[in-house]
Amino acid sequence: MLCDRFVQADTRDYASFRQSFKLTPPQNFNFGFDVVDAIAAKTPDALALLHVDRVGQCRRFSFADIRDQSARIANMLRRQGLKKGDTVLLIMRRAYQYWPLNVALCKLGAVMIPATAQLLPHDISYRCNAASARFIICANDPGILAAVEAALPDCASVEGLFLAGGSRPGWIDLDAQAALESPFYPRRRGKEGTRNTDPLLIYFTSGTTGFPKMAIHDQLYPLGHIATARYWHTNKPGGLHFTISDTGWAKAGWGKIYGQWLCECAVFAYDFDRFDPVKILEMLQTYRISTFCAPPTMYRMLTQNNLAAQYDLTAITHCCSAG
Repeated sequence: MLCDRFVQADTRDYASFRQSFKLTPPQNFNFGFDVVDAIAAKTPDALALLHVDRVGQCRRFSFADIRDQSARIANMLRRQGLKKGDTVLLIMRRAYQYWPLNVALCKLGAVMIPATAQLLPHDISYRCNAASARFIICANDPGILAAVEAALPDCASVEGLFLAGGSRPGWIDLDAQAALESPFYPRRRGKEGTRNTDPLLIYFTSGTTGFPKMAIHDQLYPLGHIATARYWHTNKPGGLHFTISDTGWAKAGWGKIYGQWLCECAVFAYDFDRFDPVKILEMLQTYRISTFCAPPTMYRMLTQNNLAAQYDLTAITHCCSAG
């Protein structure tokens, strides 16, 4: 398992494991190159992402696909002027472009600001101004686009808008422009390369007291989720993990990309509009999900009226709850 490269642990028993567990990151770790591209070089056809969109269309992406698509996006964004250290606000719902886009920003050394589709215009402008966001990249959702366009006059630092999954006046078509680029993006060294202490992403807190505050995580953040994925979600090569979360929440970082791919486990994503327990159970049955994580309220809805008993969930080996 790839994650073993980055962990030191004595697994004889829990006490030994708890005392000895230690991350052993290399110098200049980069999730895009050291995880995604490394797996693509070893097992290029291994499944990385199984995505079902709002109308039920299923797309499969191998690690080689993610490597190549992330390279195209990185080349395109670099051509548009994005550089290491620049901040980018992402409002992507669960659109499949989120995964290669995330990896592309890692490779560039740009700083990702995940944001949920629930944000109002004043929430968007606040985040852009607080983090000096240079670009905004969005999924093709009418509500998201309207909120961003309403916020834009108050976003002094924003220089460009990118739309994934469609075209719109005033927006750069992310898919069309990336398709014109090379599927190879070389690892940068020196000042352009990433160091372990460089920022990777910024989460905004919920703002329970006062305004939301920025929580900055460095390039080693993905390694922290080895423990999440391997020892809590029990992810492993050949598995298919499903965490229910919008990509704007921190939970997506825990359960939809970093730790899972470090464990060489595929990620399942379903871009639904509203939670429907029947649809979720259909996904679990149809796609043979092996590990599953959802908030407690969703489990309650899945089990009401003996609903779950009507589906074949025998592929699931482990469930957990958070959120």
